[in-house]
Amino acid sequence: MLNSQKLNDLRDRFDFLTADLDNWKMPFSAKIPTSEFDAYNEAAIHFAGANLVDLGESNQSGYTIVGCVGYYNAVGA
Repeated sequence: MLNSQKLNDLRDRFDFLTADLDNWKMPFSAKIPTSEFDAYNEAAIHFAGANLVDLGESNQSGYTIVGCVGYYNAVGA
């Protein structure tokens, strides 16, 4: 079971990933710090049920563009 601090961290990361969406269950992409890929991936898995996909380096050093199929696609809805 997750403690409240860990859950808040996952929620903050997932909220960042889905900030541009009207519906968080849709596919999304975002630019994240490359060094924090695993932490953001954990958030995507927890809330969307799907892994992040590395779409390549951003034009900004130290950042990566990631995508996710989103909750609806992950659960087959």
